[in-house]
Amino acid sequence: MKLEDVADKIKVKTTLEEKDLALILTELREKDSIETKISFFHAYVVDITKDSSKKDEWWFVTFRALFDVVLSPEVTWILRTEQMTGQEEFTMENKKKLFLPLYLEREKEPKKPKLSLVTG
Repeated sequence: MKLEDVADKIKVKTTLEEKDLALILTELREKDSIETKISFFHAYVVDITKDSSKKDEWWFVTFRALFDVVLSPEVTWILRTEQMTGQEEFTMENKKKLFLPLYLEREKEPKKPKLSLVTG
């Protein structure tokens, strides 16, 4: 199975915003093996800041990995727009990765009941 195969089965957004959840996939392949495994973790996006030192669209994407109930320290990766929106794979430490912003239906704020003054 490849990263794209997994990504095709997940409802993803084409944008990334602060406070989004993302799924980060990593392709694992044993040396001299044709079998590929996929590992993943969820991440909570804390901050997205443009990298002004580059002329193209590169971003500092800061997130916290979510492992069970443990929240990791903040981690920052420098990614291009296509990479942080799941449109393009990238490699870190010789491993293919895919960063997928997840589409989650957020609950709308509950309507506050209308109060009226009753005098008697």
